Amino acid sequence: MSRIKEHIKELYKITTGDQKNYYGWLHSKGLVYDCEIKDIGKELMKEAFKSIPKACYTNSLKISLFNENLDYVEGFYITSVINIPLEHAWNSKGGKYFDSTAIMMGFKVRERFGVKLPRELYLIYALDEESNKHMGFLKWYYINYIKVNKIIYSI
Repeated sequence: MSRIKEHIKELYKITTGDQKNYYGWLHSKGLVYDCEIKDIGKELMKEAFKSIPKACYTNSLKISLFNENLDYVEGFYITSVINIPLEHAWNSKGGKYFDSTAIMMGFKVRERFGVKLPRELYLIYALDEESNKHMGFLKWYYINYIKVNKIIYSI
């Protein structure tokens, strides 16, 4: 099992209520992304170098909004610089990833685990200024779509 998935499992064990259900949902819906998109194209690489340092949510959402063939993914990653799971966002296509923030920051990612979020909700989230100041798309999606429907997840 991935180190990040184990981390999420431990968070599930020590939390209760909505927080526990959130980690159960994340554990069951997330995927390990371990193959980078190599043929991303010159235009998208230019976008990567325009990315804002330490703004992975904004960078990845912007790329997905303007590139229909790239999905928005949010979850955790472990880098060569910091050896613990950190919340992060990136883009994907067919299970492979593209991480403009990591490219711009110049570090390698050792592991990543996340949930691809529904394209039809990108713009709704982006326009919800009150929410997107305080939480990433993943938690916003969970609160507004999973929790509301009272779907219970366990590990």
